[in-house]
Amino acid sequence: KEGSIYALDKYIWEQACRFLQKRRELGLSPISVSVNIARSDFYQPDLVDVLCDMVARYDLSPSQLRLEVLERAYVQDSAHLFQVLTALRQHGFTIEMDDFGVGESSLAMLAEMPIDVIKLDRKFLLTAEQVPSHIEVIRCIIQLAQKLNIGIIAEGVETPQQAELLRSLGCCHAQGYLYGRPEPADHLLKSQTP
Repeated sequence: KEGSIYALDKYIWEQACRFLQKRRELGLSPISVSVNIARSDFYQPDLVDVLCDMVARYDLSPSQLRLEVLERAYVQDSAHLFQVLTALRQHGFTIEMDDFGVGESSLAMLAEMPIDVIKLDRKFLLTAEQVPSHIEVIRCIIQLAQKLNIGIIAEGVETPQQAELLRSLGCCHAQGYLYGRPEPADHLLKSQTP
């Protein structure tokens, strides 16, 4: 099962690289794409080489292929994960901790892990209006990320009110249906202008 997950992930990473290469060929401005890395992928001995070879083959900067790891993955065998993530960062990849705030990671782990960005789980925004203390939790997470020099992206922004709340709390980056819905890659390539 783990081998099939790795094979599928490699296929997805390759598709993301092809998409980024196609954008360049069309003269569109460079962007980055976030891809998921399953916890089991970190136990594949060739993971770092596979990712480095892939971006090189498509003539991409490693920073264009951002690597998302679920927060809960950091809890299990964090020493091994730390080693692999450090190697990936040294090669220029951007590491994102996905679904931050709903897993089991500790604050000490956050301060020590080689990550560049935390992605604040959408559950905080969904409950912020009904549970005012969640607004304070969001504020504290944003401030903590800033103090640790870690970027932060809020997930699941669906309304202008949510976007304004995040801006007022100091979060300048967000994703969600307010900004766009998932689209096929071909459509994005056709609808973009240089």
